[in-house]
Amino acid sequence: MCTVTWWSQPLKYDLFFNRDELKTRKPAYPPEVCKLNGVNYIAPKDGDFSGTWIFVNQYGLTLSLLNYYSADVNLPDVQFTSRGLLVLSLADCRNYKEVNNRLIKLNLSVYRPFYLVGLLPNNQGHFWCWDANRLNAESNADSLLPITTSSFQSKDVIKFRKKLYSETISCNESDRFEKLKIFHESHNSERGAYSVCMNRPDARTVSMSKISVSNNGIEFSYHSRETNEEKFSDEIMISLGILR
Repeated sequence: MCTVTWWSQPLKYDLFFNRDELKTRKPAYPPEVCKLNGVNYIAPKDGDFSGTWIFVNQYGLTLSLLNYYSADVNLPDVQFTSRGLLVLSLADCRNYKEVNNRLIKLNLSVYRPFYLVGLLPNNQGHFWCWDANRLNAESNADSLLPITTSSFQSKDVIKFRKKLYSETISCNESDRFEKLKIFHESHNSERGAYSVCMNRPDARTVSMSKISVSNNGIEFSYHSRETNEEKFSDEIMISLGILR
């Protein structure tokens, strides 16, 4: 139940991520600068399992995770490891190759199915899919935009959001950032579960993360969303220098 988009330019990129969660989940902790094996990164933390769904590190690598619901339906009722802990364990990777090598070596059967999206400056987005049987990778994730998931009427919701994306995002590069912001903040009360900023009786969009990476550094902007509010809260902004 999440949506990720981005806009890549020479030497920089901007990424948006809406996190959707069940209302039974604990509130997340806002992003902070942390360190893993000597590598600085910024990430919010999940209130239930202390993992994360998104981070950006000092190498300019962003990784974000979305649940792969259609591959999740026939799995045995066992105790899986939180997927957020997997994301957190990759926070010291420098590039896609390191991420891929780590994933290949891991026993992914302890995790429910997921999509993992990677972004680096001067690179196309990278996409990994774990379907509970095998790990697949796609080196041109830009062609998949927007990447979105939903546990509710999945096909229809994805179709609706992709159509909205194509209607919102213009060919004019100069206003792409603002158009992406409009897309991620869009809320239609009549199509609550379908909206990118969504509401359902059992779930809602709980936050929007914006990550900007350039030669000037890294900015992580985080907006939470209070219960029953249509709009996001004031932002929390954290900066981090990029390793040259």
